[in-house]
Amino acid sequence: MLSTAGTLSLCDGTYYVNLDIQADVDIAGALGDETAVVLDGAAYGTVIAIETDGIAVSVADLTIQNGFADVNGYGGASLGGGGIACDGLSAVTADNVVLDQNYGYVGGAVALNTCPGVFTDVTMSNNTASYAGALSLTDTTAELYDSFVESNAVIGNAGAFYIIAHNGTGSDLYLEDTSVADNTADSGIAQALIHTSSTLECIGSTGTSGLGFTGHDDSIYGAQYGSYSGAVLDVTDCDFDATDNTDIYWQGRRFDGLGDDETFVCNDSGCGDAEEVEIGGTVSSTYNTSLGIFGDIVLADEDTTLSSFEVYAQAGEASCDLDYHVLSASSGSATSWTVEWSSTGNELSETAGWHDSGTVDLDVTSGTYYALVWAADCDNNYYYDTAGLSTDGGFGTVTGYMYKAYEEVSGTLSSPSTSTSYMGPFGTRIVTGTAW
Repeated sequence: MLSTAGTLSLCDGTYYVNLDIQADVDIAGALGDETAVVLDGAAYGTVIAIETDGIAVSVADLTIQNGFADVNGYGGASLGGGGIACDGLSAVTADNVVLDQNYGYVGGAVALNTCPGVFTDVTMSNNTASYAGALSLTDTTAELYDSFVESNAVIGNAGAFYIIAHNGTGSDLYLEDTSVADNTADSGIAQALIHTSSTLECIGSTGTSGLGFTGHDDSIYGAQYGSYSGAVLDVTDCDFDATDNTDIYWQGRRFDGLGDDETFVCNDSGCGDAEEVEIGGTVSSTYNTSLGIFGDIVLADEDTTLSSFEVYAQAGEASCDLDYHVLSASSGSATSWTVEWSSTGNELSETAGWHDSGTVDLDVTSGTYYALVWAADCDNNYYYDTAGLSTDGGFGTVTGYMYKAYEEVSGTLSSPSTSTSYMGPFGTRIVTGTAW
């Protein structure tokens, strides 16, 4: 048991342990070589178990192997996480870590039940389970960067990931520059099962092979499976097998033969290619000293999905929050708008650049006006194009822009001001989904 906060620095060697962590603890190999320090569970229990709320646990520069799950990994219903298991409201991070040959009923290598996790330069390989050979998420979020999830196996479904909603909250898994390959499942879902109200987002890299989902040639349902309400698969420049077998089984349909650098979105409306347009400008700017709201108004000319959008902006001071909103109205000059979607409390950098709204996935309706806007709680620079109005908004025509629609004190939406000739369109990138 580790019940005192601090750092556990380990010399080279193999340690047979089943650690129960009850405080803020950092565990790291002393020399930075992930193969030199091994934590071995001896097939007796979970190697690193976290069942205490409100703590932060990190592991770095070591290997975790031969764990046998003995911690709740799915809302208290099943044991999971032979290597790392967190059952509670605590946070887990891992950097330069190998998780190999661990077992859990749900989540062979890692099971996170309401615990968020961030994994960088991590390898999850040769782990086994009934569901989710590598990682299971229950009502939580996880991020994987520059990692490898390979050759994990299950006797049920989801060879790599089980992204679960147990109490209705849903889970979100974000992958960036990560290879998910050669995972197998006896029941057919080779890589990931995305459950109700849950999201899998994959960000790859154009021209870099293997960042995405490969090695599922023999699976019945391909790399991804989503037949649940609110499930979302959001893919940007990720690779698939490029064979004729099923790559995705979504809402009862099979999609085959995907290849390298694929970009698309799957949601309740089905699957479609993501299309991005950029409007406005990133050179001209104005300094705003009061809390305002800025963005472009688009008249939709098709029924489609607004996947996400980015805005070009800059904070005038540190610790500045950025709020995104999508509003709708029957007129582009309306004084009353409906809030269709919001994401608040995001970071606005002091360096000018693009800021991503994250997943929106809003179904837009032809003939309706939509304002894609942002607001900050501090001084900021907003960027625009003085040359005139861009016309292509991705899912319709840009008809004007919105500004100063926040109450300065409360930061709440009020009657917005709109214009077709204020300064030209604000710098915005808009991503939409077109059905296959």
